[in-house]
Amino acid sequence: SSMYSFTGQKRITVQIAEMLTRLELNKYFDGIAVSETQRMGVQEVFPYQFDALYNTSCLHELVYYDEQFNYRTYREVLNDFCVTYGVRMYQDKGFIVFQDMTRVTRDEFYLYNMSGVYSGKVVSPLVETKTAIAGGTKMYLPAIRSLKINHAFFNEIIGVQPNPTRCVHTIVTGTDANPVFETRDGIQVGVFLGDGSTHIDLFNTVVSATILYPGDYADNFTMRFKLYIYYGEYSYNGTSWTQGTNTYIELDENGSINAKGVPGNLGIFQSLNNFHTAAPPARGLAPLWVYLDIEQISGDPLSITDLKIKYDFRRHGTSQDVTTYYADNTARVLGQDVELNTRLGDVYDPNELGGI
Repeated sequence: SSMYSFTGQKRITVQIAEMLTRLELNKYFDGIAVSETQRMGVQEVFPYQFDALYNTSCLHELVYYDEQFNYRTYREVLNDFCVTYGVRMYQDKGFIVFQDMTRVTRDEFYLYNMSGVYSGKVVSPLVETKTAIAGGTKMYLPAIRSLKINHAFFNEIIGVQPNPTRCVHTIVTGTDANPVFETRDGIQVGVFLGDGSTHIDLFNTVVSATILYPGDYADNFTMRFKLYIYYGEYSYNGTSWTQGTNTYIELDENGSINAKGVPGNLGIFQSLNNFHTAAPPARGLAPLWVYLDIEQISGDPLSITDLKIKYDFRRHGTSQDVTTYYADNTARVLGQDVELNTRLGDVYDPNELGGI
C-alpha cells in the first residue's frame, strides 16, 4: 500500500473502492455492496440512508503503515476494516460484498459504484436457503452465536447523540419479503465493560419537552423527567445500581404560567454535565440502554409533547486498554462464539465525518 496515500480523513467505502481500482479489480466488478451493520452514523435517524462503512472515515497515518513506518498490505488494511464492523468480504454476482456476520436473514444492501459513490439500496425479495452446518444459511458458513470485536486502543466514548432526538429505536419483524418496522422505547447507547471500578460520565446530556397550556391556565407546576439508565439487568437511581429493578434519575422542572386568556406552549429542559455515576458492578460486557419518561407532579393538568434527549456517555476512571463491541445472539443454540481483534482504534470526532 506504499503507492496509496491521501491527506485528511476519507470515507472507508471510498478507500476500499480506490484500493480495488489500484488493483484493477474495477474492470471485473460492477460495484460494492455493504449490508446493514449494527453501527450507524451518530447523526442518522431511521430509516437509515447509508451504512457504517460510508459513515466512518479515517486518517492515512497508522492505518496503512505502523509506528515504524512499515507499510501494510491492502489485505491487512481490508481485514482491519472487516473486523471493525464484523463483516465478511466476498464476491457475488459481480459485486464485492461486505456482509454483517451477525445478520443472516435480511438481504438488504447499500450499493456503491467502483469509485465509492453511493448509488442506492436494494432488498433481495428471494433468498435461496440451503442446508448448512450449525444453522448458517450463507455460503455454508456456520452461524454466529456471539461476536466480540476488540480495538487495540481505549476509547472513552460509549455513545454520543449531539442533537435532541426521541428516545426510541426501530426493530424489524415480519418476513424478508414483507418486513414490518416497529418503534420501541429506548436507545442502546453502546456496550459497557463493567469491572467494578470504571464508572460512567454524562456530558452535555439534556432532556427536554414542550408543554401546552390553555388560555385560562394560571398555576405553578412541577414536571419530573425520569431518566432510566440500564447496564444489563442493572438500573441506576442517581446514587447506586440495583439489579432487577426499574429505578431512574429524577430531574424536576418547576415553573409558573399565567396565560391571561392566550393559549400557548413552553419548552422545558433539564441538563446533566460532568455527571458521574457510581461504578457499575463487575458484570463484564453488557449493553447500555437509556429510556426517558416525564410526568406532572403538581399544578393543574398540562399537555406534554416533544419529549427528547441528547447525550454524551463516556467511560471514566478505568485501567482498560482496549475497546470491545459485542453482538449477542446467544439465543441461537448452535453457532460459533467469535472474537476478533484489530489494531485500529475507534474514536468519535464530532467535527469530522467520523473517525477510526
